[in-house]
Amino acid sequence: YVTKSKRNHRNMKLYPILFSESSYNMSRQPPKDINDKNMMNMDNDHGIYCTGLCGEFAVALSETFGYQLGSIVQVTRDEDYDEDVHTLVHAFAYHPTDKSLGVDAVGIRPIDEMMEDVYVSGEGKLEVQPTSKIALDEQGLEGLDNKAVDDAMRYIAAHINRYKAD
Repeated sequence: YVTKSKRNHRNMKLYPILFSESSYNMSRQPPKDINDKNMMNMDNDHGIYCTGLCGEFAVALSETFGYQLGSIVQVTRDEDYDEDVHTLVHAFAYHPTDKSLGVDAVGIRPIDEMMEDVYVSGEGKLEVQPTSKIALDEQGLEGLDNKAVDDAMRYIAAHINRYKAD
């Protein structure tokens, strides 16, 4: 997981690829040739939501389907303060009937597979924990990007079969 300030800098490069003009203010507006049709037809488009916008995507899944939110966190020991530090690595939504499955931008898949796909730095162990929209919003300096959540909800609606549990 990257801190919000670094994440937003990186995402500024991703917005022109994914998001429509109508959803961002002038300071974050993508080029004029990007529109919703471009967004809906990209190959491997879900990868963008796995590289910095996973919290927004998980919230969009929760708001669309009512799925509970989950997180993968890296737990490291801070010897100076004699406490464990939990760092968000990935956010997802739990499958509604099978808690061994999660739903993220890739689709419905085992949470163990998600854990294999995440990047972690340093030492520590990975844990799966329930989370909430409020907790995800508090993870960084700027909080969740509500416009990115709205765009993710539109993306989910356009690819509903990938994310809807039967």
